[in-house]
Amino acid sequence: LTKSKEVCAVAKQNDQPLDLYAPVSVLRGVSTVRAGLFGKLGVHTLYDLLTFFPRDYEDRTKLLDIAQLLPDEPACFEAMVVSSPRLSRIRKGLDITRVQVADATGRLTLVFFNRPYLAGSLHYGESYRFYGTLSSDGAAQVTNPVFEPSERAGTVTGRLFPIYSLTAGLSNNVVIQCVQQALDACCELLPELLPQNVRAEYGLCDAQTAYRTVHTPQSLDALSAARRRLVFEEFSSFRRACSSCGRSGACSARS
Repeated sequence: LTKSKEVCAVAKQNDQPLDLYAPVSVLRGVSTVRAGLFGKLGVHTLYDLLTFFPRDYEDRTKLLDIAQLLPDEPACFEAMVVSSPRLSRIRKGLDITRVQVADATGRLTLVFFNRPYLAGSLHYGESYRFYGTLSSDGAAQVTNPVFEPSERAGTVTGRLFPIYSLTAGLSNNVVIQCVQQALDACCELLPELLPQNVRAEYGLCDAQTAYRTVHTPQSLDALSAARRRLVFEEFSSFRRACSSCGRSGACSARS
């Protein structure tokens, strides 16, 4: 999916608020340095961020038992912490935190490198949802999984997780947080380029739904529908541009 310049043009013509074209530095957590990193990706404004679509998605919706985990295959699983986290300082610049978790089918050791703060985030006797990869060396071990409390799952697990193109110094989580801020701030300002009758004829969702869904899809079907709408919009813009060029060429030839 590519950016639609027509969206930008229509919004300006309609004298809409400038929120769409505010610099990304207006977002929480975006310093001048971080804004420069976004700039390396061609993202300078909130509109750029809204049209900075994920390059891929991780399916974190399927929940497996520990016994079902396969080596080298990332997966989500739910388990209870059955030992207090143990922090080991190996040498300067290298800390390792280990904690045991279990469900009704098995037990695992979770290993975290240089994350000493996790000792206060994983509590004995409480359940969490994890996303990580079982070690391929035969050990019942998962290294550096992401996790969240089971009762609050849905941020890093239990969803289609967007993966964005990155540059050094800019993490995927930071991009996700900034995109969400942009969606909340000005997604409703995106102009609707497709008339309602066209959307109805071709079974297309509206612009706001498409942009929100492509960044935060609730299902594969919803994602497919959003992509279809955005591709249709891009194709329609391309056809209009070609038609305009054709008319301009004809006028030039007659003159």
